[in-house]
Amino acid sequence: MKLHINDTIKVLSGDDKGRTGKIIKIYPRTNRVMVDGLNTYKKHLKNKDNQAGGIVTLSRPFSAGKVMIVCPNCKKTTRVIFSITGKDKVRVCQKCHKPITTEIKKKTKK
Repeated sequence: MKLHINDTIKVLSGDDKGRTGKIIKIYPRTNRVMVDGLNTYKKHLKNKDNQAGGIVTLSRPFSAGKVMIVCPNCKKTTRVIFSITGKDKVRVCQKCHKPITTEIKKKTKK
């Protein structure tokens, strides 16, 4: 996929059209992305053993075709192209031709 975690995206269609957010999870098999605070719905939960019941707001994943990445350099929505130099494969903004970099939080082993 051309989208990565912590990329800033803009929604192209649906109820959240025009809103921006960061990707928090990617589902590559179903071609979907979860965006923080967008595409939310409310779910009513019953009381469980140690959990109180109530109304909970949850996020649903977007189809990757409904979102477009926002370039961190030129701040415009753009398509992503790849540039291969040697063994490195870098994502590049199609409008400003600068590399797109995002900070990826690596999981540490305990």
